[in-house]
Amino acid sequence: MPTQGDSEKALLETFKRVSSRYYELLSMGDPEFRCDFLTFTYKTNSTHPIWASYEEEFTRTIVNQFNEFASCLYRLHLLEKIIGEYDDSKIQINLRAEFTHIPLHYALHKPSEISSRVKFSCIHLSHQANCAVHGDKDEIVNDKKLNFDHLKRLVSKWPSGAELIVALNSVGNQNPNFVEATQDFRNKSQHRLPPSLEMGLTNRVRRQVVNTDDFLPEIVRQNFGIESNKQVVSYGFGSAPPLKTKDMIPILLEQHEALRNLFFRYWDLVQEQDRAISALES
Repeated sequence: MPTQGDSEKALLETFKRVSSRYYELLSMGDPEFRCDFLTFTYKTNSTHPIWASYEEEFTRTIVNQFNEFASCLYRLHLLEKIIGEYDDSKIQINLRAEFTHIPLHYALHKPSEISSRVKFSCIHLSHQANCAVHGDKDEIVNDKKLNFDHLKRLVSKWPSGAELIVALNSVGNQNPNFVEATQDFRNKSQHRLPPSLEMGLTNRVRRQVVNTDDFLPEIVRQNFGIESNKQVVSYGFGSAPPLKTKDMIPILLEQHEALRNLFFRYWDLVQEQDRAISALES
């Protein structure tokens, strides 16, 4: 009769086979899976000591994070293909816990993280450019207090700024479709109780504060003597299903394209400011 040690050894051998298969597929490539990377060829001409230093660090960081996200998506795609080759549900559970849980968690956070990085970068670049080109005073709040309103105000002096704002609204938690499809995973993971990844049900009890006018029909309120336009507490029982890799990959690929577009709108703003500052330096 197989012992627990035998089962653990068998599982370890399966892990080894999956790892070997992953690197085999990685070396072969998959031309049907489009997940482009950004290059490191983005250069500016300005010698403005602050703006140019900001730009070089910001652009390098954004490109690196975008490529990390793209690499993670490709990894999830290959692992999903490999794990799907195993029919045994118990083996699949162990494989997903070992191989896809952490990268899926990482990938679901990345769109909002990169979006925040772009916002922060554009605030500081636009502030420096506005001071140099438009004569703005060097007055801006500390980093902890910066928000989306600061960004909109600072980029409003640059024609490319409007397209940047549009692009930001399609990424991460700015995009309501992404929030709904992922059950607001990024926000709940940081501040509340998120849905599980791959397996397991969560949020069995849900508490809401609702208005009686929205919650109950008028005839019900009248029959039971319930006051109109009153805030009441409602409890619901059920569960939130887990987020699965196979379902999340297409959604994350949409975010990959949205982030790619966002980077190019960021770079349009950088180039516009670079031309304006360089003209003053020549």
